[in-house]
Order: sequence, then C-alpha cells, then structure tokens
Amino acid sequence: MPRNFLTGFGATQWDLGIHRSFPIREAIRLQFRAELFNVLNHPNFGPPANVFGQSSFGISNQILAQSLNAGNLGGGAFSPLYQIGGPRSIQLALKLQF
Repeated sequence: MPRNFLTGFGATQWDLGIHRSFPIREAIRLQFRAELFNVLNHPNFGPPANVFGQSSFGISNQILAQSLNAGNLGGGAFSPLYQIGGPRSIQLALKLQF
C-alpha cells in the first residue's frame, strides 16, 4: 500500500457561548455566562490502529480528545472534556463587575 493510504476520521464540533449582564447598581453588574462544548454531541473518533496484522487494525478504540492527550492525564495537555473531540459539556459562570 502507498503512504497515507489509510486516513483518520474527520472532526466536527459546534460550540456555543452566551452571556448576559444584569445591572445591580450604577457601577455594579452581575454577568452570567454559559458555554457549551460539542452542543450536538457528535462523536469524533481518534485515529484507527495502524499496525498491520493485528486484530485491531483499522479500528478506532478511543475518542479524538483522548487520542490527542495520548492517554496521559495531567501530563500538560488539556483535559479531554474541554478540547476538540470530547463529549458534550457545559460550563456556567457568574462574574461580579465593579
């Protein structure tokens, strides 16, 4: 087979962020934020196994976020929850501005 005969899967992810500010007094505001990652919960698979002759050849056994992290949690990479290819996640925040 020629080089790059097998390719990995594509990655599709929609993220959404909304915020609203509520005035409390003249110089004080409360801001509410909601950030949604992978809103449609579209599965993004990691690259398939590429060792020819093994029973797992051509099969993807992890999601893209885990494969980008190389299975090394806490090793300096982003959490698989918040990088591309992870499952749907929601982050809520309140900020008091004065």
